[in-house]
Amino acid sequence: MNRCTGWLAASLIAFGAAACGGDGGGGAGAKGGSGGGAGQAGGAGSGGSGGAGGSAGTGGRAGTGGRAGTGGGAGTAGSAGTGGRAGTGGSAANRVGTSGGTVSDANGDITLEIPAGALAGDTQFTFTPEADLGGLPTGFVFTSGSAHRIDWTAAGFAGGVRFKLRLRVPVALADTDPDGELLASPFPIIMVQCQDGTWVEYGAILVNAGTLEQDVAPACLDSAGPGSTRVGAVTATGPLLPAITQQPTSTTVAAGDAAAFSVTATGAAPLAYQWRRNGTNITGASAASYGVSAAESSDNGAVFSVVVSNRYGSVTSADATLTVGPPRVPTWMPSVPLGAFATGTDLPQTGSLAGLDFVVWNDNGMLRAKTDGGAYAPIDTLAEAARSRPRVLTGANLLLGFIVFIDDSGASSCAGTTGDRLSAVGVRIGPEGQVFARSNRFTLYQSTGGCVAQFSAGLIDTDAAARPIAFALTELDTGQLKVGSGGAVGDAAGVWTYSAAALATLTFDASCGGAAFLTEDSLEGRRQNIYSAPVPVTTAVLTWIANEKLCAATLDGGNWTPGATVFDNAIGDPAIGPPEPAAAIDTAGNALVVASRVVNPAVMPYAQEMTAAFRAAAGGAWMKQALDTSDGIALPSAVFTPAGSALVVWRPSVSAGATTVYAATRSAGTWQLAQRISSSTAADTRFPRICVDGVGNALAVFQEKATASDPFKVWARLWRGGAWSAPGSVQDSTNEGRFAACVRHEAESFLRVGGAFVAWRETDPTDATRYRIVTAR
Repeated sequence: MNRCTGWLAASLIAFGAAACGGDGGGGAGAKGGSGGGAGQAGGAGSGGSGGAGGSAGTGGRAGTGGRAGTGGGAGTAGSAGTGGRAGTGGSAANRVGTSGGTVSDANGDITLEIPAGALAGDTQFTFTPEADLGGLPTGFVFTSGSAHRIDWTAAGFAGGVRFKLRLRVPVALADTDPDGELLASPFPIIMVQCQDGTWVEYGAILVNAGTLEQDVAPACLDSAGPGSTRVGAVTATGPLLPAITQQPTSTTVAAGDAAAFSVTATGAAPLAYQWRRNGTNITGASAASYGVSAAESSDNGAVFSVVVSNRYGSVTSADATLTVGPPRVPTWMPSVPLGAFATGTDLPQTGSLAGLDFVVWNDNGMLRAKTDGGAYAPIDTLAEAARSRPRVLTGANLLLGFIVFIDDSGASSCAGTTGDRLSAVGVRIGPEGQVFARSNRFTLYQSTGGCVAQFSAGLIDTDAAARPIAFALTELDTGQLKVGSGGAVGDAAGVWTYSAAALATLTFDASCGGAAFLTEDSLEGRRQNIYSAPVPVTTAVLTWIANEKLCAATLDGGNWTPGATVFDNAIGDPAIGPPEPAAAIDTAGNALVVASRVVNPAVMPYAQEMTAAFRAAAGGAWMKQALDTSDGIALPSAVFTPAGSALVVWRPSVSAGATTVYAATRSAGTWQLAQRISSSTAADTRFPRICVDGVGNALAVFQEKATASDPFKVWARLWRGGAWSAPGSVQDSTNEGRFAACVRHEAESFLRVGGAFVAWRETDPTDATRYRIVTAR
């Protein structure tokens, strides 16, 4: 006799395999082999030889081999199986050989599909319906009409094989899902009783209305001769079934915050969990808890539930609703002035290296830098104090940053206007937060004729070694637009050398010629995100205004494409000059250019629209989108998030009433148009700037005055989880604060590294010609 060794399930929960074996009783001489009754199942052959099967003739009637004469005389009814092999014998014996086959009772209520090699030799089967499955273990309920006894004679089963068992049950089980993922509870179970009385359970699959199926390991069957077993369908009850003791609860979180749901359940182990959102399974959500790492505004109102299952059944939890409110308003620490009020203090520029934020500014001809905890360090000295402000370039995986600025060779004809040279220095930050100059000044561009009128620069972080600087500039005398790239290359030992810049006069369509108008944000180089794939072909985008056109070119594979018109009527307000263009590029090489355009130049005052144009990294046409229309729009700032969403902020440049800051976002190819992010009651707002971090949060900073007589103050709003927080005041002094700059973090979240870093310039309330730089987190 063999004991149980395992069992297998093919539904939601994988069962193990159980086996047991024992001697078969009955059939031999029981009124013709129980065979009499067994005549229904074809047991007459087992009934016997020699007249013990007297009513074996009954058995003979059952097969197609039917009459006793065919089956041989009394006692030879076994040969009636010859007429009934492969189940064609109806209620007569079913005989199968080593090549396998299918056997069943007369009504097809129970069927065995036996593969080749599963039998040791020719084996004859008899099926007898039974009224009940007596002696079931506690916790199981018999499915009426499904019980059968299976008897077999002769060679029996070979070892280590399986056969398919199909069992017809009441159609009431037909609502069970046949794909095995969300079975109705309780699950149907096929129960097999070994000859030693042990019960083995098999998770059943419903193959059609009223028919269960499972592959059964026949180790519960004697592999060396006659035997008997009982089978039937059952369902589990009581503590075996899963039950939820603590339901998931609805929750409310701020946009960008984490949201969590959990369930507590009991029932026979192992329990399986499948969380659902609005009734649809969430891929991979198969634990007792489920969390949304950063809730978005699009998650507001989402309904979550969980199906808890085991091999006996399943139960569905109550619904839990996620409510997503506005992001939390950042709490700003007290502001920190960097030095006293003085003349010649220019506007601040910010950057971040090695996770430390710093600010750079022109202090009356001295370029200085400061971190929160480090030195008030001199970086370089300008030949003329009133030169232009610097441009700070940093990247995600850099320990070295760059400061690019216009300076003077000392013998320039540009004295008193602009410089004749575009220079850069490399800087790094020490472990104590101190700022070190990493290099002497190196030249990116040396003018041989016209002086540098304007410039823009961006960092192209192409790999772990090369850090070229892309730059564009216009010459004052010639009006030519020149572009180039050059900069720093570091070797494995950390030694940095500086390459000569590759310089070219940019070619462009005739409509984009003339004196190009550049701004600080006209050029954006692709900065490598530490989590991203290798750098794409397109690594920089440049936009400028010329001949009342917004024009753009891209740096592709080291070569600049010819500039071409993106859109026309980029006229701007006559009182303040051309509109200021902004450019952005994401980690995939997709590009964005933004500026305002006049809707109808023939109508004064001009009605303008803030217009954005998107171009995929693969190239092609610029896809234009009007973001807002009013009487005068200017001053955009644009960024991409790591996930590829674009954000643009701007403010109207001229208005008869209160001016406000607006924002628009582009996600999955669709723009969410103008949304006010500053106070609608403010007397004036100006100079919005936007920064983004490595996880997709963004910060918009701007200056605002409540009434016409109030000074400008620095304000900010956080974009998190697809929504804007309420405005928050950054500046805690009563002085006028203007020209705020924030820091972009390439890889980190600025909410996790000490807070968002903002710098601005404050005016001495007693002397409007004196300023100081102030920072806050």
